[in-house]
Amino acid sequence: MFDRRALKSHAKKSLRGTQPSAYLIASCYVAAFGVFSALAYALTGLDRYLAYVKRVVVVDPFITASILLKMLPRVSAVSAALFFIVLIARFLVNAGFQSWCLKTSRGEPSGFQTLFGGAALYWKLVRLQVMRTGLIVLGSLLVVPGVRVYYSLRQAVYIQLDNPTARPIDCLRASHRMMRGHKAELFWLDVTFLGWLAIDVLVRLIATLRLFSIWLGPYLGVTRASFYDALNVRDAFMNRDN
Repeated sequence: MFDRRALKSHAKKSLRGTQPSAYLIASCYVAAFGVFSALAYALTGLDRYLAYVKRVVVVDPFITASILLKMLPRVSAVSAALFFIVLIARFLVNAGFQSWCLKTSRGEPSGFQTLFGGAALYWKLVRLQVMRTGLIVLGSLLVVPGVRVYYSLRQAVYIQLDNPTARPIDCLRASHRMMRGHKAELFWLDVTFLGWLAIDVLVRLIATLRLFSIWLGPYLGVTRASFYDALNVRDAFMNRDN
């Protein structure tokens, strides 16, 4: 059983005095993530569609989902291709932030080069994400709930970052093995952040900016990275004993 308070305390200590500042790194991450998200919405017309849906729902709160689906904008092949490129770029920035959180948790030097260092593992991280998403969707369609698959594969990106030469499929398998008996622990760790995440959503709705994410992102990210490291140490210890 992992001590959630200890993981959070370790995260807070790790974030103190980081150079450059954790909040400067988080600001760059939030800005980059926001730009890529805005591009993705603009390319597909979803930004205009969602604004239109908000106006329609106010007029007719009982409008059916089928009618809303019929209103979805048509996307050209070029826009669709650009949309997927933007999604990949957004994922790579997210992976870079996870790498920064992992290094920060370990007290290792990290900075902007870490945040945008996902390009070194470009194709592996993309393949990993595609396979991971596919397995989660498949798990949702079959008997196994998708949430169990999601938690089983949560450590795959960390494993890939730690093992650049490993194949993505091996990282997914390693994550599945590491998470046996620990999915509930990670789930409850996520639950303890629900209040902060609710505040983050509220701030976004009021200010239309991810201002609170600049504080929450590093705290949540380093805590999750600390969980991975604690799990990694336990896994190595168990393998040594066996």
